[in-house]
Amino acid sequence: MEFLITTAPGLESLVKRECEKIGQNPIEVTDRSVRVEGGFDTLAELNIWLRCANRVYLVLAEGFATDFDDLFAIAESIDWKKYRPKDAPILVESVTHKSALTSEPAIQRTVKKAIIDSLTRKDGDIIPEIDSLPSFRILVLIREDKATFLLDSSGDPLHKRGYRQEAGDAPLKETLAAAMIYLSNWRYKELLVDPSCGSGTIPIEAAMIARNIAPGLRRHFAFEDWNWVDPKFLVEAREAGKRKIFPPGSYQIQGYDIDAEVIEKAVYNSKVAGVATDITWAVRDMTESPTIESIEKAIGLGEWATLISNPPYGERLETEDVGVIHTMLARIFSDHPELSGGVITNESDFIQKTRRVGLERRKLFNGSLECQYCYRKSQRKGK
Repeated sequence: MEFLITTAPGLESLVKRECEKIGQNPIEVTDRSVRVEGGFDTLAELNIWLRCANRVYLVLAEGFATDFDDLFAIAESIDWKKYRPKDAPILVESVTHKSALTSEPAIQRTVKKAIIDSLTRKDGDIIPEIDSLPSFRILVLIREDKATFLLDSSGDPLHKRGYRQEAGDAPLKETLAAAMIYLSNWRYKELLVDPSCGSGTIPIEAAMIARNIAPGLRRHFAFEDWNWVDPKFLVEAREAGKRKIFPPGSYQIQGYDIDAEVIEKAVYNSKVAGVATDITWAVRDMTESPTIESIEKAIGLGEWATLISNPPYGERLETEDVGVIHTMLARIFSDHPELSGGVITNESDFIQKTRRVGLERRKLFNGSLECQYCYRKSQRKGK
C-alpha cells in the first residue's frame, strides 16, 4: 500500500525526516506532500507519531484524466463498498493544479456521482447524509492531469492533538509549533523560552518532543472506523508509543504572557497533555520595562538558550506594542549570537534586522497568513 502525507507549505523536509525517524523511507517528496509505502502498522505509526503533517491518506487509485469521462471511469473502477464504513456519509474534496480539469466543484460532483452509482449498483443501498455517522472523506488530487484518489485515514487534521482544551486569540497550530522547534535544533536540556506563549502551544510541544510523547497517542482517527482494518495495529502502535515515553526530567521550558487568563489556559492544557511538571509558567509583560537588560533578566537567558515565539503581528491581534515587542526580540537575537530559536512574523522591519545578524528565513503560513520564520539553529552538541 501507498500512503500520501499532506503538509503545510515549507514543512515537507521536516515530515520526510519524521518518517525516516520512525523507520519509513519516503518514496517521493513533492510540494506539500510526502509518500511512503507500508502496511497497516505503518498507517498507525504515521498517524500517531507525525508532529508536522496535516493528514495521512491511503492511495486508492491513480490515472490520467483530461476530461470528466476519464475522471468518472477511474472513480467508478474503485471498490468503494470495500472501503466505505457502513452508512457513512460521503465527503469529496479536490485540489487541481496545472490540469485540464480546473473546476473543483465539478470534479467533486463527478467523483461523488461515480461513487454513489458504484455503490447503489452493487448493493442497492441508499446513501445517507447523516452528520452523526463517521464520515468517509475522499480527496481527489489532480496535478498535471494525473488524478490521485485518496482516502483520509486521519479524520480531524493531525494538529488536533486533543490537549488544547482552552485556546487564546489567534492560536498557533501545534504542527507549526513543532516545526519551529525542530528548525531551531533545540537541545532538550537547554533553556527554552516563549515570552508570548498564549495558551501554551510552543512550550507544550517542546515538552512533548523532549519526553518523546507521540502527538496522536490519545486521539481518534478515521481509520478506526474501517471494518476492513484489524484494530490490533493501532492498539500495538499505541502500546509501543506509551513504552517510549521518557519520564519527567530537569527540563528548562518556560512560557510567559501578559494575560493572566491565557496563562491559566496554558497551565490547564499542559496538564491535559501530561507535561505540566516540565514547564514553568508566569505572567510577565515584555514591554513593561524600557531596557533590553530587564527583558533579558525577565526571561532568564543563559549561555545556551533557545527563544521561540509567535508574537502578535497586528494582523489578527490588535496591539499598540507590536513594534516594541519586535524591536526587543530583534535586539536580543542581535546582542546574543549564542541564542538559538526564532520568531514567526510578517513584520518587515524585524525580518530585515534579523537577517543582518545571520538569522535564517523560511516562508511558513500561520493559518492563511504568509509569514517568515526567522531563526538561528543551536550549535550545541548532543541532546
